[in-house]
Amino acid sequence: MIKFGQEVQEIQRGGFDDLVKEQYKLILDDGYAVSVIRGPLSYGGDEGLFEMAILGPNTGDPVYDVDVDILGGDVLGYLTEEQVTEHLVTLKERHANK
Repeated sequence: MIKFGQEVQEIQRGGFDDLVKEQYKLILDDGYAVSVIRGPLSYGGDEGLFEMAILGPNTGDPVYDVDVDILGGDVLGYLTEEQVTEHLVTLKERHANK
């Protein structure tokens, strides 16, 4: 599906895991991924804003030592859809196979 100006995977949530209302994943060329979520417990979710994190290529777990200049060594919250779009464009270019 197209979201944030990119082809992303929409992760279907359900059951007891209703704390994340929306989750999208963009797989980057080098195996890393970007997860974008919105829900009651995400940073800014109660205000309708998004949170994003970089996921490692082997585990899919959040990594904090990559793209520190953008994410500050943590997840990045309180993002508008436009801000998410801008960050995804930058991250996609940065992680492109060259």
